[in-house]
Amino acid sequence: MSSQEPPQLDANNPNTQQVLPGVAFKWLEGNRIIVCRLRDNKRLAVDVFNLTFASILRDRNKELPFMVMFDLSKLDLGLTGYFKDKFTQLMTDNPNMKGRAAWVVREDHFSRSTELFVTRSLTEYNAEFVRRVFHEQEPALDWLKEGLKADESSEKESSD
Repeated sequence: MSSQEPPQLDANNPNTQQVLPGVAFKWLEGNRIIVCRLRDNKRLAVDVFNLTFASILRDRNKELPFMVMFDLSKLDLGLTGYFKDKFTQLMTDNPNMKGRAAWVVREDHFSRSTELFVTRSLTEYNAEFVRRVFHEQEPALDWLKEGLKADESSEKESSD
């Protein structure tokens, strides 16, 4: 893998796909929800995470709402300025994205800056991409599944 080429994920693989120690992705709900796990905030991990996530954004079905969980619950020191800059650029590059993003963080003093980043800084981008912060994975996943059901209901109503 070159530094510009993202790892290729197998959307048919139901298992967690680790692309680098501390960076993993997993598809759920028939490939409608992607779980992105980041457990390392060093530059190499952040670069691989962002390249892989950019590839996922590029290849997604843009007709469907995008549902993603960012699991940062095992990240020791919170998000770095480097991660925030790189991730903000991804959001800038995808201004018309619709869907939901659940950010799972630990309840500690490092998570507060992540919460502010998610709820304040990122809200400037992608107005139709709703973001919420959670402290546990289960309610985050439930919230994303609710978004899928709401989308399916609206599709059904529009086809009637």
